[in-house]
Amino acid sequence: MMRFRYLLGCIFYIISAGIQADDLERDTITMEGITITGSYFERFGAGSNIKKIDSINLTTFSALNLNDLIKAAAPIHFKSYGNSMLSSPSFRGTGAGHTAVFWNGVNVNQPTIGQSDFSLYPVFAFDDIKIHYGAASSRYGSDAIGGSILLDSKPDWKLYKMKGILSFHGGSYDNYLSKAKITLKPFKNLLSTSKFYRNTNENDFRFRNITKPGKPIENQHDASIFQYGLIQDLYIKTTHMSQLSFNSWFNYSDRGIQPTMTDNDSDERQKDKSYRMVVNYHIQTNIGFIETKLGYLWDYLLYNEQSEIISRQYLGQVAYEHEVKKWRIRIGANYNHISADSENFQDNQSENRSNVYSGIVFTGLPETALSFNISQQFITSYQAPLAPSLGFRYRFLLSKRSELFVEGQASLNYRVPTLNDRYWQPGGREGIQPERSQNVDGTITYDYKGLARIKLSLAGFFYRVKDWILWIPAGSFWIPDNVRQVNATGLEIQTKLRYPWGLYDIELNGYFALSNSIIQETGDENTRGTGSQLPYTPVHMAGVNIQFKYNLWHAGIYSEYTGKTFVTTDNQTDLPGYLIVDMMASRNFRIRNQLIAVDARINNVLNKEYQNVLYRAMPGRTYMLGVHFLFNY
Repeated sequence: MMRFRYLLGCIFYIISAGIQADDLERDTITMEGITITGSYFERFGAGSNIKKIDSINLTTFSALNLNDLIKAAAPIHFKSYGNSMLSSPSFRGTGAGHTAVFWNGVNVNQPTIGQSDFSLYPVFAFDDIKIHYGAASSRYGSDAIGGSILLDSKPDWKLYKMKGILSFHGGSYDNYLSKAKITLKPFKNLLSTSKFYRNTNENDFRFRNITKPGKPIENQHDASIFQYGLIQDLYIKTTHMSQLSFNSWFNYSDRGIQPTMTDNDSDERQKDKSYRMVVNYHIQTNIGFIETKLGYLWDYLLYNEQSEIISRQYLGQVAYEHEVKKWRIRIGANYNHISADSENFQDNQSENRSNVYSGIVFTGLPETALSFNISQQFITSYQAPLAPSLGFRYRFLLSKRSELFVEGQASLNYRVPTLNDRYWQPGGREGIQPERSQNVDGTITYDYKGLARIKLSLAGFFYRVKDWILWIPAGSFWIPDNVRQVNATGLEIQTKLRYPWGLYDIELNGYFALSNSIIQETGDENTRGTGSQLPYTPVHMAGVNIQFKYNLWHAGIYSEYTGKTFVTTDNQTDLPGYLIVDMMASRNFRIRNQLIAVDARINNVLNKEYQNVLYRAMPGRTYMLGVHFLFNY
C-alpha cells in the first residue's frame, strides 16, 4: 500500500508540472538542435540506446527469420537448438527470459514460459524493427532486464492506389519459401495491408557426428519444418487528428524437434499456433494526446500429438500524453487477464495483471534531455516490485557536420515468474519470488554527416540480477528456485561507415561485445559455479558487414564471430568459438513500370563445422535463390 501511495504521489506531482494546454505532436519532441521521434518507448527513453533496423536489411533478410537478422545487425547472442529450431536471445549476458518482445505495443512473450521463439518470427512479417539495449521495466514491464525487441506494422499513407510484392525462394535441402504482400488505398483515409508466407524445409543437411567412432558424415533426420502465416493490417483516419488501426497475425508451425548427435533417430514433433490481434485508437485534442488499445493473444503448443499447452491473454491499455513548454508527461494503465490450460497444471490457471505507470521528459536545459519513468504492476495474489528509471542525454556540437552524444540510465527492474515456474506439476512453486535487478548503462556516440557518414558508439553496462530463477534437481523431478545472483559487466563497440559516390554506395557496419556474466551466489548446495561465467553466454562477440550498391546491383558480406561458450555452470565443458560468413547479391530489372528482382545467397561460405548448443548439429554451406515481382499503381 505504501508503494502504491508513493507511485500515485509521483504521478500527481508529474501532472501538476504540466497543467496547461498546448498542442501536442505525437511523434516529435523538439528541443534546441535536437528532435526526438518515434513511439512512446522512444519518446520517454532519454538515456536509452535504441537501434532501428534500416529498410535495406529488412529487404536483404526478408527470406530469413528474426534471429538471423538481429545477430547480423547487433551484438546479441542466440541460443539455437539446431537449424531453425527454438532460438532465444541473450542481451548483454542475461538469460532468454530477460528480453521483452513487443508486437504493435503489446508484450507477446508466452506467459507459460516467459519468452519468445525467434525462429518462428519471419522478418517479412514486420515493417519496423527496433532493438532496445538495456533494461526498461519502468516502460516495458516484466522481462525487460537485458533488453527489448520492438516489432511493428507501419502504414504507408504516401501510397497512391496499390502496391505489392510476390516472392519465391528455393534453397538447399528442399527449402522453399513463398510470400506475398499487397497494400491497397481505395480512399484517402483508408489503408489495408495483407501478407502471406509459406515455408517448407526438409532440413536433412549433412554433418559430421563427433560423438561416434571415426566421426562419420551423416544426414540429419526428423527435423523437417512446415510453416505458414497470415497478417492483416487496417488503418482508418477517422479525422485529421485521429486514427483507428487493426493489426492481426496468425502463425502455424509443424516441425520435427532436431535430435542430438547422440540420438539422431528421434521422431519428436511440435506444433505451434498463435493468433495475435490489436485494435488501437489515438486522437490528438487541444488538451493532449489520448491513446487506447485492446488486444487478444492466443498461443497453442502440441508436443508429440499428446501434450497440449494453451494460453490466452485479454489486454487493455489507456494512456494520456501532454506537452507544456519544455515538459512532456505521460500517464497510463494496462490490464491483462491471462488464462492457461495444460495437463501439467492441476487446474485451469488464470491471473490478472494490471500496471500503472508514468513518465516525464524535460528538455529545458541547453542540448539536454532528462527522463524519469516509474511503474508498479499488480498481480493476483502476488507482489511485483516498484520499477523506476532515470536517464539523460546530452549533445556536444563539435562542428557543423559532427556531434557527440553522451547518454546514460540507471534503473530498478524485475521479471515475474512464469506460469510454469508457479504451477507446473510436478515441481512448480507458487511462492517463488520475482527476479530483481539493478542496472546502470551509458553510451557515447560520435556522428559525422559529411560526404561520408561515420558513426561510432561505445557503450558500457553493469547489471546485478538477484533471485535468478533456475530449475534444479529435486529427487525424481526438477523444481524452480531463486538460487543465483549474477553480475554482468561489459562493453559494446559499434561502427557505421557509409560512403555514397555517384551510382556507388558502400556501407560498412561492425560491432564488438565483451560480456562478463559471473555467478556470484548459488543458493543450492548441489549447484557448482560460483565465480564462473553463465552457461551459453559467450564473453566475446564480433561482426563485420559490408554492403555494396551500384545502380541496380546490391551485394553484401556478413560475418559473425562467437567466442568460446561454456556449457556447464562450473565451466568445465565448453564449445569452441566459430566464425560464420554469409554472402548475398541481387539485381533489379525494370520492365515498363514494374520491377523484377533476383537474388542469390550463400550461408556459411567457409563451410564451418560448429555447434551453438552441445551436440546439436548445424548445417554447412547452403544456397538460396529468390525472385521477386514488385508492382506499384
